[in-house]
Amino acid sequence: MGITALEEKYQLILQEAQTDSACLLRYAERACTVQSEMREILHQFTLKFCRDCEHTCCEGLPIDGWFSLEDYVLFRVKHGIPTLPPNRIRRDRACSFLTPGGCSLPEDMRPFSCVKVNCKSLKSSLNARGEVQRFNQLKDILDDIQWEVHQLITRDSLVPSPYT
Repeated sequence: MGITALEEKYQLILQEAQTDSACLLRYAERACTVQSEMREILHQFTLKFCRDCEHTCCEGLPIDGWFSLEDYVLFRVKHGIPTLPPNRIRRDRACSFLTPGGCSLPEDMRPFSCVKVNCKSLKSSLNARGEVQRFNQLKDILDDIQWEVHQLITRDSLVPSPYT
């Protein structure tokens, strides 16, 4: 889903659901903390595997990244509307936030799919170093945060639920 459509839904949520923005900010802060912990684990491996990979994950994503509505709401509360970088890679399947230097989105608040999906090489390395259990626990926490945000933003909202 494009950023424009997500922003329209975000505005509708603010108007219709009467969602507490302070509560959303607390969820965003929790998600940032979890993502930071996940990045600490991944940084041990990504330089080795990702730098020379022929199958860059970010070049197989939808045009506007993998923002779900819940991801977008948390990002929007914390960082405002995401803007496309002027130096973005403009290949057919490249994420719009991908630049020659990597992702232009803040490391602590990327769409959950971007931090939860890992290639086989990364998964094996996480397992070999005994990090897979902790990484999976962090993914589960992100799933819980996403579900709680979903519940919060759709309880009184006119925005349809992707979970039903």
